[in-house]
Amino acid sequence: MIKREHELKEIIKECNLLVKAERFDELMEYYTENTILAIKPGKIDRGKEGIKRAFIKIAQHYNHTIVPKKSRCNWLCVIDNSYGTSLIGSEEKV
Repeated sequence: MIKREHELKEIIKECNLLVKAERFDELMEYYTENTILAIKPGKIDRGKEGIKRAFIKIAQHYNHTIVPKKSRCNWLCVIDNSYGTSLIGSEEKV
């Protein structure tokens, strides 16, 4: 379990670097077409294109100075996966 936790932390670190560098095409490789991004209550974006547009707008809003960091708010990553963590990092398609 510790190895999986380390892998997940490395993925999050890589995504944060991609956000900071505004490399959104590469960032989208970590998302699926059925991903939902909750930006704030009542505002969500769906799918890779919707999420990419949201990141672009967020970058513009903050004058291209996004620096992901841990804040007082908690971010939640929700994975609905009845197969468990054994699929994380797997090349097998289900």
